[in-house]
Amino acid sequence: PAHPDDWLLEGTRLHDLTDPGPQLLHTDLPGARPATLAALKAWFEATGPTLTPGDTLLIAVTDHGEPDPEGATDTRISLWGEALSTRTLGGWLDAVPDDVRVMLWMSQCYSGGFADLRGRPNTCGAFSTTHDRVAYGCDPKLAGRPEVGHFMHLLQGLARHGTLAGATAEAMLSDDAPDAPHLTSDALLFDALARGAEAAGAPFEAYVDARLARADPAHPAWAQVARISARYGLGVVRGYGDITRLMDDLARSRYAAETWLTAWERPLHAALKRLAVPVIRRVGKLPDRPARLAAREVARGALRAALDADADRPAIDALRGRVTALRDLAAQIDLQEAAALRVAYLLARIAGPLSLAPAERAGLDQLNACEAAPLLPPLTEAPPPAPHDSLPPVSRVAGQIELLRPGHLGITFRDRRAGAVQITGFTATSPARVADLSEGDLITHVGDTALKRPGDFRAAVLAAPVGQPLALQVRRGRRLRQVMVRPAASPLPPAPPGLDQVVPPLGLVPLDAQRPTPAIGEGTPTLLFFWAPDCAPCKRAVPYVQAWATAHGAQVIAVTREPEGAVRRTLAGWPAAQPWPFTVALDPTDEAHRLLGAEQTPTFAVVDAHRRLLAWGAGFDADADTLPLQLPEPAAPSEPSATPPSGRPPAGAD
Repeated sequence: PAHPDDWLLEGTRLHDLTDPGPQLLHTDLPGARPATLAALKAWFEATGPTLTPGDTLLIAVTDHGEPDPEGATDTRISLWGEALSTRTLGGWLDAVPDDVRVMLWMSQCYSGGFADLRGRPNTCGAFSTTHDRVAYGCDPKLAGRPEVGHFMHLLQGLARHGTLAGATAEAMLSDDAPDAPHLTSDALLFDALARGAEAAGAPFEAYVDARLARADPAHPAWAQVARISARYGLGVVRGYGDITRLMDDLARSRYAAETWLTAWERPLHAALKRLAVPVIRRVGKLPDRPARLAAREVARGALRAALDADADRPAIDALRGRVTALRDLAAQIDLQEAAALRVAYLLARIAGPLSLAPAERAGLDQLNACEAAPLLPPLTEAPPPAPHDSLPPVSRVAGQIELLRPGHLGITFRDRRAGAVQITGFTATSPARVADLSEGDLITHVGDTALKRPGDFRAAVLAAPVGQPLALQVRRGRRLRQVMVRPAASPLPPAPPGLDQVVPPLGLVPLDAQRPTPAIGEGTPTLLFFWAPDCAPCKRAVPYVQAWATAHGAQVIAVTREPEGAVRRTLAGWPAAQPWPFTVALDPTDEAHRLLGAEQTPTFAVVDAHRRLLAWGAGFDADADTLPLQLPEPAAPSEPSATPPSGRPPAGAD
């Protein structure tokens, strides 16, 4: 379970140095076989043919799961270093007689892909999520909460109802995890609606809503829709178009929340790194898990003592408060997206039968009968637990996130001595343009606070009240004066591009002011190499980056968000026999890292001559002898698209 002071390790080397990693345990049960592909296959081959009519084969999976590498529905169950795919399990089921009922109770991530097994006679199941989403077990924030999660809720629901259908109905309403519980029959109905919409040449939501208008208004699923919508703050849902709009609203709110979260995390982590420096010096080699656990406890205590004694603690506490609030809002969005998916499945139950041919209706009836068949005898008559308090409405989420939007002056700068910053320019939307500021000015104080360390200026501007006068102490030549500015709300930057989409401006600042950063997307392919001075894999990758760029006729820009001083020291110590070969650009606002998903170093992004993102890869293993980049096959020329992908409920096979 998480310790309340674990946050003090965030963004510091102490987190990695003392991370104990997962503890893998093996449980021996009498008569149980190991969870390996070979053992499972042998069981199916030996036992499957011996099953008789009236038998039920239950396949229950708690976690974990993996997506289909091709992005389709052939998802996997994670085993001990192996993975069991939907297609493989389907082949094994051929050994089971058709008159034996097979029930799937699957709570792993990406479990919805196994709904494809409904093509086998007498086969049905309940699934925790869609084929392209993670579930409870992959969310570390929920690891210490045994009262949530699809498996636990289905277990409790089976104790009351004894059927997959009854347990799933209960989980849809009460499971406060970002799962999307559904049944095999729901997947069949979604498929039918998708095929019908395609045949009619109609948008999916319009096709579904047209059938909802003709459906029985007393259908029992409408009551479930109303209860889930009220419980999770979705508002009034009258049709699938409402779900599409909800998902789009939530996607926009998620993007804003994640953007502002990144902005606030950076100064928080910078402060924690400062506190961690003396603690790191005392940490020696940690050879095993017990040693790392012990060191982690000592590190937390030392960091807590350092924080309590630090003069900047109020500012650090304020930063942590904003970070925590945004993380909580992101978790709420996760849950509301899952609730919207649950409602989408219920709407398919209402509208889907109107798209079925007679033979398909018979298949639906068989699935419904299987899902309603007794799996376990009901063990309790106790009512389900009362649901927790309802979530705030989706309509309020954007407003809550807006309150956490940071301040913005639109100044580009270089870090100088003791935390002071030198203005290098102004952005197009800079509110500081109207003040008496110029390139070359040195800012030494924000308000009454002296800038003592790199990062202090950024943190002070982020926290400055929007629209309120803010005093900057500025040195121009030998003259020291005070300039008043009014911070604006930070503009929401463009969404990250997908592959083959246009890369927006990155806000890079050249390390060497005399050598401007090369233009990106103006006739020459560019390899953006995200690196850090203390990143050993980055240094090992340099000759491979150089060789790749030469082979592909690309220019290289080495992008870093580390302080200018650390970058210069690293380059000054670079071997003279093989000098540093690339142009270096600083990413002072983290914009390039955020847009191109550079959450680790090294990360590589290829931008073509028309500014489209062509390939992306992260990490580097010198033994692989190549960069983690796969360029697409040449295609016919097309107009580049800047439209971000939209987050919508699944409209096809699941």
